[in-house]
Amino acid sequence: VNQQQKESANKTDDGKSTVLVQQKQEILLCSTSKAVQWYGFFEMIMWQTAIFGLVTLVVLSKVDGQKKEDDFQCPSATGTGNFADPATCRRFYQCVDGYPYMNRCPSGLFFDDISKFCTFKNEARCGPIASTPAPITEPPTDLAEKCNNKECQLPYCFCSKDGTCQLSFLKQTPQMILLTFDGAVNLQNYDHYKKVLNGKRTNPNGCPIKGTFYVSHEYSNYQMIQQLASEGNEIGTETISLQTGLQDKGYEEWVGEMIGMREILRHFANISKSEVVGMRAPFLKPGRNTQYKVLEEFGYIYDSSVGVPALPIPVWPYTLDYKIPHECKSGTCPTKSFPGVWEVPLNAHFVEGFEGGHCPYLDQCVLHNHDPDDVFQWLQEDFSKYYDQNRAPYMMAFHTNWFSIKELEKGLGKFLDWASNLPDVWFVTTTQALTWMTDPKGLKQLDNYEPWSCNKKDNLPPTPCKTSIKCALSFKKENFTDTRYLETCRDCPNQYPWLGDATGSGIPNKDNYVPDNVIFTVDGQKKEDDFQCPSATGTGNFADPATCRRFYQCVDGYPYMNRCPSGLFFDDISKFCTFKNEARCGPIASTPAPITEPPTDLAEKCNNKECQLPYCFCSKDGTCQLSFLKQTPQMILLTFDGAVNLQNYDHYKKVLNGKRTNPNGCPIKGTFYVSHEYSNYQMIQQLASEGNEIGTETISLQTGLQDKGYEEWVGEMIGMREILRHFANISKSEVVGMRAPFLKPGRNTQYKVSLRVEVLEEFGYIYDSSVGVPALPIPVWPYTLDYKIPHECKSGTCPTKSFPGVWEVPLNAHFVEGFEGGHCPYLDQCVLHNHDPDDVFQWLQEDFSKYYDQNRAPYMMAFHTNWFSIKELEKGLGKFLDWASNLPDVWFLTTTQALTWMTDPKGLKQLDNYEPWSCNKKDNLPPAPCKTSIKCALSFKRDNFTDTRYLEACRDCPNQYPWLGDATGSGIPNKDNYVEDNV
Repeated sequence: VNQQQKESANKTDDGKSTVLVQQKQEILLCSTSKAVQWYGFFEMIMWQTAIFGLVTLVVLSKVDGQKKEDDFQCPSATGTGNFADPATCRRFYQCVDGYPYMNRCPSGLFFDDISKFCTFKNEARCGPIASTPAPITEPPTDLAEKCNNKECQLPYCFCSKDGTCQLSFLKQTPQMILLTFDGAVNLQNYDHYKKVLNGKRTNPNGCPIKGTFYVSHEYSNYQMIQQLASEGNEIGTETISLQTGLQDKGYEEWVGEMIGMREILRHFANISKSEVVGMRAPFLKPGRNTQYKVLEEFGYIYDSSVGVPALPIPVWPYTLDYKIPHECKSGTCPTKSFPGVWEVPLNAHFVEGFEGGHCPYLDQCVLHNHDPDDVFQWLQEDFSKYYDQNRAPYMMAFHTNWFSIKELEKGLGKFLDWASNLPDVWFVTTTQALTWMTDPKGLKQLDNYEPWSCNKKDNLPPTPCKTSIKCALSFKKENFTDTRYLETCRDCPNQYPWLGDATGSGIPNKDNYVPDNVIFTVDGQKKEDDFQCPSATGTGNFADPATCRRFYQCVDGYPYMNRCPSGLFFDDISKFCTFKNEARCGPIASTPAPITEPPTDLAEKCNNKECQLPYCFCSKDGTCQLSFLKQTPQMILLTFDGAVNLQNYDHYKKVLNGKRTNPNGCPIKGTFYVSHEYSNYQMIQQLASEGNEIGTETISLQTGLQDKGYEEWVGEMIGMREILRHFANISKSEVVGMRAPFLKPGRNTQYKVSLRVEVLEEFGYIYDSSVGVPALPIPVWPYTLDYKIPHECKSGTCPTKSFPGVWEVPLNAHFVEGFEGGHCPYLDQCVLHNHDPDDVFQWLQEDFSKYYDQNRAPYMMAFHTNWFSIKELEKGLGKFLDWASNLPDVWFLTTTQALTWMTDPKGLKQLDNYEPWSCNKKDNLPPAPCKTSIKCALSFKRDNFTDTRYLEACRDCPNQYPWLGDATGSGIPNKDNYVEDNV
């Protein structure tokens, strides 16, 4: 050895390399412990020789400035873990049973003696750092409580650390793998990412594997990001600047970084902000409670910034309703409760004996000296802790560093090829994993599981331009000006986008982001005080001043906090949870109505003497005009709103399964108010051919339609009816009912006729079903619009004029005594998601009893798809339907069947042979559809963008996607010209 050292001092660079290789080969012959010691010694000797040309002693600097020359000793004879090298921040010692093994951090990384893994230089706190006792402080208040599995129930809450409690019902849990990539996307890494996501590796359903990108701004290429998103990969946010110390910054800084980054993605990568629902904090340093407040207020679904120590059993994702179920590695985790916000933690990667260390990002483990087979085996062993135990999602988090080392990239490729061929392993995006967690499915159900299919293209950005626009832009940051380059598919901005100016307008600090669900009082201050009911005896639902996602249910003056179901927000006017774009967040102060001239030509109050069946009905509770009936049947109307497709079709067929029957033996039926976009017309034709009623909602489900004019309503309603005729083979004479989007009927203004109802009247519709009724003790019967509507108008946009003979089938509010669960027109808008199936069944029974035990108004059960995404609700509904369909005086009917009875009421004894309710009536039904639909990928032009939409039907593909003005998809814009039936 001494001879080799002397030779090396006089060699050229090549000679030095050769001798060093020989030394390393000789070292391999030594014992493991000696090898570690000698290798460290030789490496330092050669470094000194190369720089100074002489041999010197190894000098170690202590904190007090004195030199230390002793060999490293582990803290105890049995100590295990990673410890800082006192000489350099580039190395650390891995102690196993008290014996130290020296490791070097991967290129560009440094050992952080607090987190105990290798990280970036500006985040590494070099050691050894002496541990100091924590200062004595007052215990913080309003901390999150420990997990309560009885209270915490899916789909909105999950706090089972290892998943065994809340997922115990699953016999076959899929093993999910989450590939995540942090930082800028550009030429340095794009081809590596495409090599991983090459389209050849597929999941068991045949769909290509996908990943999640947490993107930072500086040096990112937005054409590349748009391409990744258009292929179905998820895009989340990191931050704009990747500034250090953000974890200690305030609310405004987090908003600027996170929401600004989301705005940049929207503006330059064409990614809708509604699709950017996850984020990762820089350097895995969450911003304590501040960051999560921003997540909650700005509509994010999850965070993925919390590191988990090296545990024998991995941790599942969890919601932040309760205290985090593990040690906080960063020391900056949230301590308060943030109900419904998910945390997708980064479990530490490690293998037995801690060879390679342990790390949240795979590129921070010391694997750079392994060959591809070693890397493959290391990943397999790490993965087995998940696959062979609790099957928590296996997150593989990367920086670009990993892909700069060929051996690591090849080893990863071998692992991906192996894992993607396992029949129970699925590579999914983070949001796909959380979607599964809200409604877990066993392995046998996953081949047709819509959220994991590759058919879902509706919210993807369009494919980007082939050639990006390259912009050289002025960049002003603090005290210097520089040039930065931006690549995108849109025109160059005025200057480089940055904090406070996400679109690059050149106007500093112009951005002012408004939270999705934070309410401001008149003086502009946020109000988050403890809620008090309006009066000591107040009862009803009231807006939460802090967030639009919650509301307070006051019972005898005492408030009970409720959270709206996923995706819904509390509307302080209608007092129930609804869709975000329709929710008017509160508290909204009640103001006296302005004094105006009374409008003329209004409908008069009900006159029972003049209003007689079969053409007129205005008795609010039915007692007057139906008093002659001794035995009124109890009608139940099952109605379903929106598109019909794979997401809900099987659920609907489960309700209408042919086994539940009416007293005459006929299967129960329902009514579907169909919207166009994403509908499958083969499925709609099948439902219609089985005797279910098909009505129209609208083509586009546009908001604000209630304030639009006659032509817009004709285009939406009659266009939708024409689409049903053309693609589902349903005669327009059979489409006689409609429902306005979001239960917003088209108002009549002071000087115009009631536009929407005029459309109903002129185009041969028999009825509308869009008017919501407040929570009344006695329900309201359907009525004709000859007279003034007999109840308060919930939406404020009801007709006020007379439209003789047109029926309104109102949606009575669902509620129970004490208003547990709130009150709502759609059942999925009541807060029942925390009930078990028996509770749901009993709730529905109590609600139903207001009808059955009183005036027997038709009991309308209106649903969106949301209801069926929660197992407990679906099972509870099943119990109710089984119970009600066995009652001898209860009939499940379509809306038109109910109105047919109302024009000529019959008593119970006459109903067994009542022709309109029999199942013999087949004359106007469409034929059964084809067994295999034709799937069409069609060009879709809307506003200022072109995209692809998919249509399934039993006829040839049209020229382009049917839309407003072109219901048959001819490709001729604005060709439709509908003529009224009665002009």
